[in-house]
Amino acid sequence: MPIVNQVHAVILPTELLAEIFLLCLPDVTHQPETHSYVVDQPRTLRRSEAPLLVASACKRWREVATSTPRLWLSLDLNRDLGPVSANTGVVSSWLSRSHPYPLSLVLNRHCPPRAVDEIKRHCERWGAVELRIHENDPRVFDDVRGRLPCLEKLYLCLEFEPPHVVESFADAHRLKQVFLEAGTTELGSVVLPWHQLTSLTCMYFSDIECVEILKKCPALVDCCLIGCSTDRSMELMKVFSPIVLRRITSLTLCEATVLDTLRSLELPSLRDLQLELGEDGDVEILVSFLTRSSCQLESICLWQVDDQDLLRCLPVLASPVTLEIRTCNQLLTDDFFRLLKDRTILPKLRELDIDVNLTNWPTRDWTDSLMRDMILSRCIGCENLSDHLEVFRLLYKPPEGEDAPELLAFASELDPLLSPQMLEFEISANSDHWV
Repeated sequence: MPIVNQVHAVILPTELLAEIFLLCLPDVTHQPETHSYVVDQPRTLRRSEAPLLVASACKRWREVATSTPRLWLSLDLNRDLGPVSANTGVVSSWLSRSHPYPLSLVLNRHCPPRAVDEIKRHCERWGAVELRIHENDPRVFDDVRGRLPCLEKLYLCLEFEPPHVVESFADAHRLKQVFLEAGTTELGSVVLPWHQLTSLTCMYFSDIECVEILKKCPALVDCCLIGCSTDRSMELMKVFSPIVLRRITSLTLCEATVLDTLRSLELPSLRDLQLELGEDGDVEILVSFLTRSSCQLESICLWQVDDQDLLRCLPVLASPVTLEIRTCNQLLTDDFFRLLKDRTILPKLRELDIDVNLTNWPTRDWTDSLMRDMILSRCIGCENLSDHLEVFRLLYKPPEGEDAPELLAFASELDPLLSPQMLEFEISANSDHWV
C-alpha cells in the first residue's frame, strides 16, 4: 500500500482511468469450434484478466471499474470456468454493471441453469448472442419471445430432434444478422423474421433447405452457405425456378456439396463471390449462374480449383478487380499462365493472389519463366495505366522435401522490373500466410 499510494495513477481523473481500463481488456480470439463471429471480443469470468483484474486492485479502481459500463458489455460463458461461472452472484453483478447498454453474450450447454436464468432476466438488453439449444431442454429460451427489442445479431446452434420448433426469436424486429448451425435438426425447426435479415449464414443444412429459406429473405445483402451432406440433389434443384435476390452483394459457398444452390439463384447485384469447386460440372454451374445473373463481379475467390476449371471460367469474367486462387495438391500448369498473360482476359484485374499448396504432391510442374512473363505482361508496356496489375501475392508450399530457392530468387529478379504502379509484390514459400 505505501508503494501504491505513491503511484500517480491513483490520482488520475476518473474518465482517463476508465479509458485506460478499457485498453487493458484482453484481445480475445474466437473459439474455432463455434465457427461464429456474431459476438466480437467476448470476455470471460477470469480474475486474472480485465475487467475483474483491474476491479480488484484497490478501492478506487474498483469504484471506477464498476461504474464504467463499457467494461462489462460482453460476457463469454462458452467455456467451463469452474466455480466462478457457477456463481450466479458474479454473473448478476457483471450484467448489472453494464446497464443500460446492449449486451453481447456467449452461452453453451455447460452454462449453469441459474446463470442462464439470470441472463434471461436481461433479455431486453441482448444485442448479440450466441446460443446452443440442445435436446435436454429445447424450450429453454421460449420465455424470451417478444422481449428482444435490442437483438441485432444471433448465432444459434440447433442440437435437438424434431418436432420441436424454436420460435423464441420470431418477434425480434431489429434482428439483421443470423448464423445458423445444424446439429441434429432441420432448418425448418426455427422460426425467424426472415424477411428483414440482411446477413445469413447456414451451416450443415442441405441445399434444398437453404433454397427454401432464401425464398423468404428478400432483404439479404450477405449470404454464406456451408454444406456437409454428401448427397448431391441436382435433379431436385432443377425443378426450382430461379430465385431473384436483388440486394445480395456477397455470396460464399463453402464445400462443393452446396454448389447446386447456384442453379436456383439469380443475383444481379452480386459483387463478391467465394466458392469451392469440387466435382465435374461445377464450372458449368458457375458459368451458367454468372450468365443468368448478369452481375458485375468485383472480387472472386476460387478454392480447390485446378487449371482446367480456370481455363473454362476465367474467359467469361470481364469485371473482377480481385482474383484469389487457392489450390491444394492441384497444379497450376503452363496453360493457366499463358491464358492470364493475355490482358483481354480479366481486363480490369488489379490484384492477383495465388495460394499453391503442393505439400503432398510429388513434383512441381509449372514453370517460373511463364509466370514471369505473365507478371511482366500485366505490369509493364501497358498503354493504358488502368491495365496495370497493382498487387501480386504468391504463397507457395512446395512438395515434401523440396525447397524453393529459385522461386525466391525469381522474386528478387523481378522486383526492379516492376512498374511504379505495382503497390505490393510478394512471393513467399513454406509459410502459412502472406507476409
